Amino acid sequence: MKLVSSKKGKITVLILFCLLVAATLKIMNVPLLTINSTGELSVFYDNMQQLAKAADLIVEVEKKDGESFKYNDVAFTLSTVDISKVYKGADPSIQHLRILETGGVVNNIQYTFEENEVLQNSQ
Repeated sequence: MKLVSSKKGKITVLILFCLLVAATLKIMNVPLLTINSTGELSVFYDNMQQLAKAADLIVEVEKKDGESFKYNDVAFTLSTVDISKVYKGADPSIQHLRILETGGVVNNIQYTFEENEVLQNSQ
């Protein structure tokens, strides 16, 4: 028994396979290209000690979900995270945070700022 015997049948199977792969990539929003943006930061820290001293909040988090979108041609990601450890300044009643980052994956294009990717989901 031959599943695909003719040249026309093989081409049809190949086209269907390519369409399936393309649809899967689109639905899963798999990045096919990365675009890196640069810019000036309003505040620059020479070391981690300066950054830690200036920070109001330092926490370790686990990302639960997030959504990337474009606003005025700039990609952003809004993530919901659970606080797993507090190092500085959190209200004990706060267990979740929403974090807005520059960058993300929109229409299969990964946007980064200063080569920094956005938070990834917890595994």
